[in-house]
Amino acid sequence: MKHNGFTLIELVMIIILLGIVSAVAIPKFWDIINPSKDKVTRHRMEELKKAIVGNPDMTAAGTSSARGFRGDTGLWPIQLSDLATQPVNGLTDTGAASPVSNWNRYTRKGWNGPYVDASNNEYLRDAWGINFVYAPPPANPPTITSYGTNGISGGGDDIMVELRY
Repeated sequence: MKHNGFTLIELVMIIILLGIVSAVAIPKFWDIINPSKDKVTRHRMEELKKAIVGNPDMTAAGTSSARGFRGDTGLWPIQLSDLATQPVNGLTDTGAASPVSNWNRYTRKGWNGPYVDASNNEYLRDAWGINFVYAPPPANPPTITSYGTNGISGGGDDIMVELRY
């Protein structure tokens, strides 16, 4: 009589082999994902930088056409959410509060936002889901920081962008 199928020993061997392959493959998979999260975080931070201080590479008729929050208002945002909704106040270079005016198309001054796509608030978080840390003036220079994969300040994987061009 002929029986088709696997014996219990054959099934156990297959399970052991799958466990070994998984133990080797999963860490390699994480090594692939973490660099991409690092790149996404750096990209988001550069977008925030452009939203705050503008993009000097974008010009029209010899003048900057992407001046950012700072170029439009002459002030620094108090917090990153000020890039999505017009705040009452901004910060001077010394850290003093000053009113943010409405956009005036003749003087080309005032809040001309939103400066970021705030539809899902992803602009506030890095790729690991941790909120960015924004250090406005009087910090010199102002910075945006991500604490990286471990989410701890000074853990060796922090990413920092200085806000100046």
